[in-house]
Amino acid sequence: MKIFQGKKNYDLVILSNIFIDYYTCLETLFVRIFKFFENNLDKSKWHLNLLDKMNLEIPEVRKRLLSDKTYGMLKEILRFRHFKRYYFEFDYDRDRIDFLEKKYLVSYELIKKDLDNYKLFLNELAKNKNKNK
Repeated sequence: MKIFQGKKNYDLVILSNIFIDYYTCLETLFVRIFKFFENNLDKSKWHLNLLDKMNLEIPEVRKRLLSDKTYGMLKEILRFRHFKRYYFEFDYDRDRIDFLEKKYLVSYELIKKDLDNYKLFLNELAKNKNKNK
C-alpha cells in the first residue's frame, strides 16, 4: 500500500511532514507515560533516550510499551525527523521517502497492537490498585 501513487515533489513534502507529525504525536504519548512511571531522562539526547525507555521493561514498575520491531521502525522515523528539523533541504530523496513510507505503514499497524497490549497492562495495574485500597 502506498499513501501517494505518483509521488510528485509536493507529495514527498507532504509525506515527510506526515512522518514527522506521526512521530511527534507518539513522542507526546511516550513523554506522558515516562513522566507517570519514571523521572530520569538524559537531557543531551532525550528524544532517543525516551524511545529507548519505551522499549525497556522496568521490573515491578511497568512493562515495556514497544516491541523490538516497532522500536526499530520508530527509530528510523525519529532519525528522519531529526534530520529534517536541523538539515532542511528542498531536494527530497524519493528512495529515502519510499523507505520511510514502508517503515511508517508497518509501524502504524504495530503501534496499534503495542498500545492495545499496554492498555491491558494499565487496566490490570488499576484493578490491582483498587484491590489494595
